[in-house]
Amino acid sequence: MTLTVEQIETTFAAPAEGLADSYYPVLAYWIPIEKLEEVRAAYRATDTTIRIRYRGPRTVSVGREMSRPDKTTYTRSYHRAMQDCLIADATHFTVYDYTAR
Repeated sequence: MTLTVEQIETTFAAPAEGLADSYYPVLAYWIPIEKLEEVRAAYRATDTTIRIRYRGPRTVSVGREMSRPDKTTYTRSYHRAMQDCLIADATHFTVYDYTAR
């Protein structure tokens, strides 16, 4: 079954408190990572520009060797790991309206 934007935004509705005044409004919240491609396809079909933030554990990536576009590598620091979640570690994601502002 293919998801529609209406189904996504109803099923995974964002909580009203705290997210209403976001710079980019939250369209859908805490969606399981398994639905990532379905969600992207649904928004692509409606020509909606979205931003996706991955959610999940962060500390598991501390000390992980990462590669840069110029093929050099670095070790992921604790401070960098606390800033965001890597897609490889993500369990959920949030969809933001990227065209709002």
